[in-house]
Amino acid sequence: MEDRAGEILEKLKALLNQDWDIKIWGVYEFLKNKIETFRNIIPLVNDLRSDALRERHWKQLKMEIVEDFDETSDDFTLEKVISLNLERNAKQISELAENALKELWIEK
Repeated sequence: MEDRAGEILEKLKALLNQDWDIKIWGVYEFLKNKIETFRNIIPLVNDLRSDALRERHWKQLKMEIVEDFDETSDDFTLEKVISLNLERNAKQISELAENALKELWIEK
C-alpha cells in the first residue's frame, strides 16, 4: 500500500511538469495532503495490526488517548483510526507494539 501511495503521489507531482497551472486547483493540494496523510498512517496501522497486542495493551492505549473504541469491531476501520486522531499518538503506539512483541517473545 505504501508503494502504491508513493506511485500515485509521484504521478500527481508529475502533473506539475505539465503546462497546466495545477497548483491553483484545490483538488491538487487536497489529493496531495490525503496521500501524504495515508503514507504517514501506514506504519501506525501496521503497529495496530500486531498479533502481539493483547487486551492489556489495548486498555493501556485507550487510557493514554482517553478514547474508547472496540478494536475487535467491524467499525474499527482506517476511517476510525483517522477520526480518533491516532496518528498523534503514533510514537506511543509504536512503542506499545514493540513492547508487546518483546513480551510475546518472552512468553514463547
